[in-house]
Amino acid sequence: MKINFEKILFLVIICLTSALWSQKRTEPFTISLPTHKLEKSYYKTIKLIDKREDTTSLGIVQQGMLNAKAKVIPTSSISSQFQSILNSINGDDTKKEQWFCT
Repeated sequence: MKINFEKILFLVIICLTSALWSQKRTEPFTISLPTHKLEKSYYKTIKLIDKREDTTSLGIVQQGMLNAKAKVIPTSSISSQFQSILNSINGDDTKKEQWFCT
């Protein structure tokens, strides 16, 4: 009876370990805002043209001791993050031109 219990316990531990390792891992991504403003800026808005096929993630990073792969997922859209950076950089003297970024 003791041998059967040890075998069952071993199988349960293997199943739980494999379930933990097989979970999808994600890493959040947010662009940090700059602390200083520009005196003169030529652009007030930015329009991002995203040509990637899969826009849900930004790629894969390796993390942890065993270099486990994790998807990099933006916390908000990249376009809105770039616009918020531009808004935080712009000073009072900003022209109303649009900038395209591909």
